[in-house]
Amino acid sequence: MKKFMSGFCLFAMLLTVCLTPVYAEEAYTWVTEPVYDYIGLPGTTQAPFFTFMKDGQGGFLNGGGQPVFEQFAVSDMASSAFYSCADNHAYAVIHTDGGLTVLKDDGTKFTGEEAKELIATMEVVPEEEILETISKTAEGDFDKPKAISFYNAQGQLLFAPIQALNAGNFHSGVAVVETEKNAFSLLDEAGNLIPVPDVKLNFTGFYYEDLCIAEKDGKFGLIQLSYPRCISVRLNGNKVYFDQLPVIENDRTLVPLRAIFEALDAQVTWDGETRTVSAAKGDRSVSLTIDDVNATLNGAAEVLDVPAKIINDRTMVPVRFIAQSFGADVDWNPDTRTVIITAN
Repeated sequence: MKKFMSGFCLFAMLLTVCLTPVYAEEAYTWVTEPVYDYIGLPGTTQAPFFTFMKDGQGGFLNGGGQPVFEQFAVSDMASSAFYSCADNHAYAVIHTDGGLTVLKDDGTKFTGEEAKELIATMEVVPEEEILETISKTAEGDFDKPKAISFYNAQGQLLFAPIQALNAGNFHSGVAVVETEKNAFSLLDEAGNLIPVPDVKLNFTGFYYEDLCIAEKDGKFGLIQLSYPRCISVRLNGNKVYFDQLPVIENDRTLVPLRAIFEALDAQVTWDGETRTVSAAKGDRSVSLTIDDVNATLNGAAEVLDVPAKIINDRTMVPVRFIAQSFGADVDWNPDTRTVIITAN
């Protein structure tokens, strides 16, 4: 049981764009109207069921915001989220008015001694990393505006400190920020604030897709957030961090050269006179010249769709060409605007 509940404690701490933050009334839509007394976090992305309380009854909402399974006579659902377990299923432990109940992610219910025996065998499976590896520091009192700074995994300051009452950690490329008392915005990785008007947001941010728990007039619902995403790059599942955000030109994603070459374990050299960057790894090599679509791959001529460029004093290179040059597979998720690189 301790292992089971430790999953909840860990997940409850997790927090869960881009260049033109112009959203106002269209920043979100209600997926589930604010009619609940309480909505709580899913314990796992494997079974994204939100807990809820309404009129003395507790239950679960699915990823579409619809009630699922049966409801229970309970006084509290705060610790009743589903958690992934060793048998590749997720279970919720519910302290009902009639005793202990265990609910399986397929709707199967266990009570009495059967529930107790099942709990004794449960072993929570650690979730894949949900938090982006971004840390924050805040200077000042909790209830007063303060300077809040965000740093990437390499300890680099992402952007100038923001002034806000409080801020959550980054998840899915954004963080929830309380700019003023009960005034909330999304903060993207470029430092842009995107207002989310007329609702209170939970600093744990996103839980499933872009669904977020929101409060209005003392009642809770689920909202689907709409925001322009920053482009992100993941290599073998791990996020690659840059000191200049990736950009898209002519349907091609450009990223800072040094970070992507280092992520791919390639050795990079720069010729300032010819403005040419070269990289090598094993028996593979590539060479690109700034503002020139002509490149070489393993000594053979290649013509790029878009050349390398200098943007904000950073050399930007086409990530697909670079990754494929070193034998990696490259995919693109248009929904999350993520470049997905799989390398050996």
